[in-house]
Amino acid sequence: MLFDPSSTSLPKRSELPSIEGAPAGAAWFWGKDDELGRLNLLTPARTAAAAKLIKTGEVVNLDLSADLPNPPMYGREPFKHTIKPLGETGNDDLYEMNTQSGSQVGTVYSRLTEYSGLMFR
Repeated sequence: MLFDPSSTSLPKRSELPSIEGAPAGAAWFWGKDDELGRLNLLTPARTAAAAKLIKTGEVVNLDLSADLPNPPMYGREPFKHTIKPLGETGNDDLYEMNTQSGSQVGTVYSRLTEYSGLMFR
Protein backbone atom coordinates (compact mmCIF):
# COMPACT_ATOMS: atom_id res chain seq x y z
CA MET A 1 0.00 0.00 0.00
CA LEU A 2 1.51 3.31 -1.06
CA PHE A 3 -0.01 6.48 0.35
CA ASP A 4 -0.63 9.66 -1.64
CA PRO A 5 1.01 12.51 0.32
CA SER A 6 -1.55 14.96 -1.05
CA SER A 7 -4.45 12.98 0.43
CA THR A 8 -6.51 14.72 3.10
CA SER A 9 -6.71 11.68 5.40
CA LEU A 10 -4.38 8.95 6.59
CA PRO A 11 -5.34 5.27 6.34
CA LYS A 12 -6.84 3.64 9.42
CA ARG A 13 -4.52 1.33 11.34
CA SER A 14 -6.83 -1.57 10.44
CA GLU A 15 -6.23 -0.79 6.75
CA LEU A 16 -2.44 -1.05 6.97
CA PRO A 17 -0.73 -4.16 5.66
CA SER A 18 1.71 -6.02 7.91
CA ILE A 19 5.35 -5.21 7.22
CA GLU A 20 7.88 -8.02 7.32
CA GLY A 21 10.40 -7.45 10.10
CA ALA A 22 8.42 -4.62 11.72
CA PRO A 23 6.36 -4.77 14.91
CA ALA A 24 2.61 -5.35 14.56
CA GLY A 25 0.82 -2.12 13.75
CA ALA A 26 3.83 -0.44 12.11
CA ALA A 27 2.60 2.35 9.89
CA TRP A 28 5.07 2.68 7.02
CA PHE A 29 3.18 3.22 3.79
CA TRP A 30 5.62 5.37 1.81
CA GLY A 31 7.43 2.55 0.02
CA LYS A 32 10.40 0.40 1.00
CA ASP A 33 13.04 2.85 -0.29
CA ASP A 34 11.51 5.99 1.21
CA GLU A 35 13.72 7.95 3.62
CA LEU A 36 11.36 10.82 4.51
CA GLY A 37 8.44 9.16 6.29
CA ARG A 38 5.94 11.75 7.52
CA LEU A 39 8.00 14.51 5.90
CA ASN A 40 6.32 13.35 2.68
CA LEU A 41 3.25 15.19 4.01
CA LEU A 42 5.04 18.54 3.68
CA THR A 43 3.76 19.09 0.17
CA PRO A 44 3.95 22.50 -1.57
CA ALA A 45 0.17 22.87 -1.14
CA ARG A 46 0.34 22.23 2.61
CA THR A 47 3.33 24.55 2.98
CA ALA A 48 1.50 27.36 1.16
CA ALA A 49 -1.64 26.81 3.25
CA ALA A 50 0.40 26.90 6.48
CA ALA A 51 2.12 30.13 5.40
CA LYS A 52 -1.29 31.79 5.13
CA LEU A 53 -1.87 31.08 8.83
CA ILE A 54 1.09 33.19 9.95
CA LYS A 55 -0.11 36.32 11.79
CA THR A 56 2.86 37.70 13.77
CA GLY A 57 5.96 36.02 12.36
CA GLU A 58 7.00 35.00 15.87
CA VAL A 59 9.22 31.90 15.89
CA VAL A 60 9.03 29.37 18.70
CA ASN A 61 12.00 27.04 18.97
CA LEU A 62 10.90 23.52 19.90
CA ASP A 63 14.24 21.74 19.85
CA LEU A 64 16.77 21.14 22.58
CA SER A 65 20.45 21.96 22.60
CA ALA A 66 22.43 19.20 20.84
CA ASP A 67 23.91 18.05 24.18
CA LEU A 68 20.46 17.30 25.68
CA PRO A 69 19.07 15.15 27.11
CA ASN A 70 22.02 14.64 29.38
CA PRO A 71 22.51 11.87 30.19
CA PRO A 72 21.17 10.45 26.92
CA MET A 73 18.20 8.12 27.12
CA TYR A 74 18.31 4.35 26.59
CA GLY A 75 22.08 4.06 27.08
CA ARG A 76 22.92 6.06 23.95
CA GLU A 77 26.23 7.82 23.49
CA PRO A 78 26.38 11.49 24.53
CA PHE A 79 26.83 14.36 22.10
CA LYS A 80 30.45 15.41 21.69
CA HIS A 81 31.73 18.65 20.14
CA THR A 82 35.44 19.03 19.49
CA ILE A 83 37.23 22.04 18.02
CA LYS A 84 40.16 20.98 15.87
CA PRO A 85 42.72 23.76 15.42
CA LEU A 86 43.97 24.12 11.84
CA GLY A 87 46.69 26.63 12.60
CA GLU A 88 46.51 29.99 10.88
CA THR A 89 43.64 28.89 8.61
CA GLY A 90 41.15 28.56 11.50
CA ASN A 91 39.37 25.71 13.22
CA ASP A 92 37.10 22.82 12.32
CA ASP A 93 34.09 21.84 14.40
CA LEU A 94 33.80 18.07 14.82
CA TYR A 95 30.50 16.59 16.02
CA GLU A 96 29.76 13.09 17.27
CA MET A 97 26.10 12.44 17.87
CA ASN A 98 23.48 9.74 17.89
CA THR A 99 20.73 10.81 15.50
CA GLN A 100 18.17 8.94 17.61
CA SER A 101 18.74 11.19 20.60
CA GLY A 102 17.56 14.74 21.17
CA SER A 103 14.22 16.44 20.93
CA GLN A 104 12.67 14.62 18.03
CA VAL A 105 8.92 14.32 18.33
CA GLY A 106 9.23 10.62 17.58
CA THR A 107 10.57 10.12 21.09
CA VAL A 108 7.08 10.69 22.45
CA TYR A 109 5.70 8.00 20.17
CA SER A 110 8.58 5.67 21.00
CA ARG A 111 7.61 5.93 24.66
CA LEU A 112 4.01 5.09 23.75
CA THR A 113 5.29 1.99 21.96
CA GLU A 114 6.65 0.66 25.24
CA TYR A 115 3.23 0.87 26.85
CA SER A 116 0.95 -0.05 23.96
CA GLY A 117 3.04 -2.59 22.05
CA LEU A 118 2.28 -0.71 18.81
CA MET A 119 4.85 0.82 16.50
CA PHE A 120 4.34 4.46 15.55
CA ARG A 121 6.07 6.26 12.69
